[in-house]
This record gives sequence, C-alpha cells and structure tokens, in this order.
Amino acid sequence: MMFGGLDGRTARIGRLLKPVSLLRGGFLAGMAAHHGCDRVVEIGALGGTERILWLGEERGSKWLGHPRRYQAPSAAAAESSVLVVSESALASVPGDILARAPVCLVTEDPEIRTQSRNVSADRLDSLRAVVEGAGLDHEFHGWARSARGPDVAICLVRRGARRGPPDPPAEFRVLATITTYNEADVIVPSVRALLDQDVEVHLIDNWSTDGTPELVAEAFGGRITVERFPRGGPTGLYQLGDLLTRISEIARNSDADWIIHHDADERRHGPWSGLDLRAALYRVEMEGYNAVNHTVIDFPPVDDEFPPGGDFEEYFTRFSPNEITANRIQIKAWKGRQVDLRSSGGHEAIFPGRRVHPFNFLLKHYPVRSQAQGERKVLGERKPRVASNEKGRWHTHYDHVRSGHVFLRDPNELMPVDDDFSERWLLERLYGFPRPGIEHLPAEARRAVSEILRGVGLLESARSVRRRYRVARRRHPDTGRR
Repeated sequence: MMFGGLDGRTARIGRLLKPVSLLRGGFLAGMAAHHGCDRVVEIGALGGTERILWLGEERGSKWLGHPRRYQAPSAAAAESSVLVVSESALASVPGDILARAPVCLVTEDPEIRTQSRNVSADRLDSLRAVVEGAGLDHEFHGWARSARGPDVAICLVRRGARRGPPDPPAEFRVLATITTYNEADVIVPSVRALLDQDVEVHLIDNWSTDGTPELVAEAFGGRITVERFPRGGPTGLYQLGDLLTRISEIARNSDADWIIHHDADERRHGPWSGLDLRAALYRVEMEGYNAVNHTVIDFPPVDDEFPPGGDFEEYFTRFSPNEITANRIQIKAWKGRQVDLRSSGGHEAIFPGRRVHPFNFLLKHYPVRSQAQGERKVLGERKPRVASNEKGRWHTHYDHVRSGHVFLRDPNELMPVDDDFSERWLLERLYGFPRPGIEHLPAEARRAVSEILRGVGLLESARSVRRRYRVARRRHPDTGRR
C-alpha cells in the first residue's frame, strides 16, 4: 500500500509505539505514513520546552520508537518529516524547513490549555491568527486529544495543498457502483444523494425480494443503470467474491474517470468543506493521487422509529468509531480500470501505480436502522446466505450476533454529529480513529484475545464492559476521550 507515494514500510513504526494521545506515539507515526514521511519532529509543542524529538529512526531495517534529542533538522531532512510545532516556537523555525516539510501541525502552547481548559472558538481563533501572522496558509483547523490535560487547538499546514481548485469540467465523470439485497428502506435516498452531486450510479441487485430495484426504477427511471446479479437468476447465496468481480468488470469497461465502490447504507464526504463528493475527487486527482481511503463511523439505532424511505443521514445523529480492524483500510474510490477488489473482500482497491491521498474521506455507515431490521438483515438474510467457501474470510463481523442480540444502543454511549464535528474530530476524520482497547499488545496477541472472546460469545460483552469502565472514568465509551 502506498500513502503519499511511499511504500507501507513506514507504517511499521506505528506498531512499536503505544498510542497515548493523538499528538504522540502511534497516531503520529501513522499520520507520517499517510504523508510518506519516516519521522515526526516535535519543536516545543507538547513538553513546554524548546526541543526537537524524533519519533522513529531507521537503523537498518528496524524502526526504533524511542524519542531522543537531536539538533534541528536540515531542510533536506524536513522533506521527509512531519513537524509538530508550538505557537511560541513557530517564529524560531527556519522558513526553509517549514516550506519543505510535507505537513506541519501548529499547536497552542501548554500554558494556554492550562488556563482555559474548555474547548472554545476564542482559543482556536487566537491560534489561527498566529499561524496566519507567520505567513502560513493552513488547510484545516480544529482540536486534537492530548494526554496532558484538555484538548489542543491545532492548525494543519500541508505542502502542495491546492487552494480553491476550479469546478470539475463537465466531462469529469464519477461512477458509483452499489450492490443491494433488500435495502428498500434506504436505497432511494442513498441514490438521490449521489445523483444530486452529479455522481452516476450503477446498481447491482442480488435478487432482492423487497422491491429494491423496482423502487429505484420508479424513482429515477433511466437516470441510473440497474442490473440483476447473477444474470442466471437467484442462487439463494450471498456470494461477495462474485459481486466484487462484477464491480471490477464494470470499472474495466467504464469510461468514468473515478469509480466508487459504494453501499446502499452509507454516505461519503470529502475532507474539504464546500466541495461535494465529485469535486473532492477532482481535487484529489489534481493533486496527483488516484485513490482515497476512508474513515468509517457507524450510526447504530437508538430507537425503532426510523421511517422507511426517510433521509437516514438526517435521522441518525449519534455515532461510534468502527471497531472492526479491517475497516482501518477502506480504499474504495479510485481512478483506473484494472483493479482487484476480491482479494481484500472489497475493502481495498488494488492496482499498479496506486497513490493514496494522505487525507481520508469520511464514510458514514448505517448498517442497522432498527431492532427488527437488524434481526432480519443479519440473522435472516446475511448469515444463512453466506457462501460456504467465503465463511471465515470476509463475513466475521457478525459472528457474535445470535438470536436475542440487542441492536439498539444507549444514546449516551454514542457521540453526536453536530455543527463542530469537523473541527472537534479533525485528526480522526483525516487519518482515522485510533484503535481502542488492547492496542498496546502485539497484533498476534490482540487477534488471539478477540478470537477467544468471539468463540465463547463474550466479545460484545467485553466491549460493553470496556465502554462502562470508560464512562465511570469520565471518558467517552468508544474512544477513551475526555
């Protein structure tokens, strides 16, 4: 996998650092991988002193995760560095280093956070004024979780960021492929949201029995393409591999500039305000990239009142980060015709010369809309229909669901999507939520623990206990955030 033009070896540093906040350790190492960098340089940002720390130094083929003191980086070294700079230290950083660094996070000073512990627009506006006064054009501003007290106001400056690209030309085409099986309650608003952004739609229906394709045909007529798959008629099985192969065939034969592997129960958004999905993909292409990853957040139901056919993005307003490890990689929009989706179970579009944009798009996921719909989907239509040769490969996220499973969630355990969502969750939105729970264990141990808990039906119980423990400690149940 390539982020920012560098191969995935950079991400190895993240597995050697225990994440303690979004401005330390593993999260910053992963952020460096997104931008094709092999180091993170901290300049007076968090410790309250004027110092430079390197997180990760390559010694042969081994990545070391121990911060050490070094001299200021040269301009050449800055080209492979993520800079984390406090506002008071900003003026002391040579301009050629700031100009060459792929990305720079400017943070407010610790004294300001100590004096004003509440998240406030005044703190953020003050930091933005400092950054702009230094002659830097920041691309994003918002907040980051800190291990040392309240959240930190930050501004993100990126080298090579395009400012206000022109509207996509009329001939720039984006095609979304949507696979469906019994999605009548959400399919019409889902398709309409794409068409409203000038995104074309090709629907592949797996022989729904609830009238899904008929609803689409009635609502949109010839504006979209609808096909039944497999062409020979229903098989009674959910054969994900064959559906993914069909999507790859559509991409190969399409004249569209970009393809989106889309589901009926989701909404996509680019990272830049004011740009719809098509315009955001055009900006990605203009910056020289040909694929985008996604940050996934789930919106579980808190009641049984969702009206079928209603706008599910408007109705469901509380979310939790997706805890499924596979969803850390969701490279499901790309430019190119020869693509492999099947080998990753649809989570990753694999093709030669792939360059993934360093910023994630947002994928808002609404797989369950009520208790009855969840029981029907998971216990009646999904688990019994999985093809035998695919069990254990791609469909494990519902293994813990058995008869009597409660799909409704306590709204107090979820986070609201409000007007300041993009600022409040800035780094998580751009780079993905950090993994919760037993992340400090080696990957093999984490998988072993999860498999044991799943095997005895306790995985969901363990997650529930973790959420309650976090609430008791006045932290958010899903992220551990204060």
